[in-house]
Amino acid sequence: MGDFRFCYTNQKAENMQKIQNLARFALALALLGLLQATLHAQTPTDLKGLREIEKQVQSTVKKVLPTVVGMSVGSGWGSGVIVSKDGYVMTAAHVVDEPGQEVTFFLHDGTKVKGVTLGHYLPSDAGLAKINGRNDLPFSPRGKSDDIEQGDWCIAMGHSNGYFADRPAVARTGRVLQVAELLLRTDCPIVGGDSGGPLFNLKGEVIGINSRIGPQMQMNIHAPVDTFSENWDRMVKKEKIKPATPSRDCKVIRKAVTQLLNDVSQNVCSIKCNGKRVAFGTIVGPNGWVATKASEVVGKGPIICKVKSGQEHKCELVGVSKKDDLAMLKIDARGFPALSWTKEEPGVGSWIAVPGPDGLEPVAMGMVGVPPRKIAKKRAMLGVVLVDVEKKGAKIDKIFPMSPAADAKLKEGDLITHINNSQVKSRDEVVAKIKGMSFGTIVKIKVLRDGKSLVLSPALGKIETAGTKKADMQNKLGVGGRSERRDDFAKVLQHDAPLRPTDCGGPVVNLDGKVVGINIARAGRTETFVIPTSVLMEAFYPLTTGMMPAEDLKKKAEAEAKKKAEAEAKKKAEAEAKKKAEAEAKKKAEAEAKKKAEAEAKKKAEAEAKKKAEAEAKKKAEAEAKKKAEAEAKKKAEAEAKKKANEEKE
Repeated sequence: MGDFRFCYTNQKAENMQKIQNLARFALALALLGLLQATLHAQTPTDLKGLREIEKQVQSTVKKVLPTVVGMSVGSGWGSGVIVSKDGYVMTAAHVVDEPGQEVTFFLHDGTKVKGVTLGHYLPSDAGLAKINGRNDLPFSPRGKSDDIEQGDWCIAMGHSNGYFADRPAVARTGRVLQVAELLLRTDCPIVGGDSGGPLFNLKGEVIGINSRIGPQMQMNIHAPVDTFSENWDRMVKKEKIKPATPSRDCKVIRKAVTQLLNDVSQNVCSIKCNGKRVAFGTIVGPNGWVATKASEVVGKGPIICKVKSGQEHKCELVGVSKKDDLAMLKIDARGFPALSWTKEEPGVGSWIAVPGPDGLEPVAMGMVGVPPRKIAKKRAMLGVVLVDVEKKGAKIDKIFPMSPAADAKLKEGDLITHINNSQVKSRDEVVAKIKGMSFGTIVKIKVLRDGKSLVLSPALGKIETAGTKKADMQNKLGVGGRSERRDDFAKVLQHDAPLRPTDCGGPVVNLDGKVVGINIARAGRTETFVIPTSVLMEAFYPLTTGMMPAEDLKKKAEAEAKKKAEAEAKKKAEAEAKKKAEAEAKKKAEAEAKKKAEAEAKKKAEAEAKKKAEAEAKKKAEAEAKKKAEAEAKKKAEAEAKKKANEEKE
């Protein structure tokens, strides 16, 4: 129903999926009574009422704060609450994840102590853990679910967004909006890191544990306290308590087909490359012919096949069908039983099972979801909008952000004239050339920009949008990833058995024990593709006779890898050369600027020196002129005095 998100900072996908499915069902039941909700606690209508609630909340938070802890389990974070002096901690099932794991607890005073995860009760996301070797811890008492009513005021606490040494557990106040057997819903806003933290009533009793959130602020879901109390002893014993109603893929249902698959499992093997399992294989002939998923083994190093007996055999890669992503291997072993194949394709709603090599139980079970169909090749995108420029090429009118074109520094207004050295004269010619290319293909694009020719080399991919990111995220949930090659098949069956990509390559069996095909791709959360028997029968003979030689494909793959590596090396070299040229240009510019500055400084200094010299020369000249004038005046005065003296004498 809702887009639920768990509040743990590093959730374990498998438990998340189980709990989320239960959450959807429980929430559906809870929401039926939403419109009939009545408030049990008093709703304040004035400041006096608000202050009374404020006083109660402050008193309760002060009392319970020392009992709220941060938790680190593996690489993830969560919260919890101590509920006994000897260190039992209530938390969320998805925080505990697996019993027996080491836990680091972060107490209110900053102390770090060790402990262990105990059991969990998946239907409500209730989990238990224990602090080691303590009998003196502060704790909060557990309340009772029967005492909880809609409208009750409550306090959610936890280490929001993870534990911070300089911040205590965060308190948020709200009201109980819905009460159901497996969940409480409040408007106390919680977020990642709050998972496992306590929900208190105003008396300081633990009435629930933070579990998950929905898309609206009022979608804050908590595990009710009674789901802990009723399952306490079993959780202390580290039991993993699952829903009472068996799931579609539970052991009881798997057991019903185990005997059916026992014979088929002798023809299932594990395929390893460089010591790591990459796929299952289907032994299709008594003399050691093994079919598997080609893209997981070609070019991945030495191939080893481990059969049911435990023996490991070196594999020879004999043939490859690129269109079906099938590889035929040969091992030096004989005596394998013949598989019972059927070309009758299972209809929508038919059960299928995936046997493993151990023969104990199926790897997974599921149902066929749609009739057989073709899976088109995913279009590799450049990420541009083009317009025709008559007989000259195609002009880039728009470039999408975060697209291959944007990454390659193509610009709006560029005129595309050549694709991989081949001239193009229109938009349609550009589209036609790129349309048949695969993801990751590096394309040499020649453009005219401002009258100059440039060659750029984008790697084709997809355009990232909010919608595509959301779809990718949803399709990766709970499946351990998707197969790298999951498109471009002429004909497939589709089922919903939850496989991992490394489970592809093995057979798919109907309820008659007959093989209907081979799993070829894990395509998403709800879809696994199967190459049907009718296609396999046509492919096996050419594969085993070398009509589709693996060596040719291997050489082609190596050539493409070499070409890609060379293109990347060239691109890197160009980038480094550009960077070096820019650095040298910068250095040169700085040197020239320095030289210019020095020249200007020298010129300025010379001008100042000249000015100073001229001033001094002027001063000296004035002094000399003054001295001369004084000498002349003195001489004149002496002459006049002498003349006067002579006149008086006469």
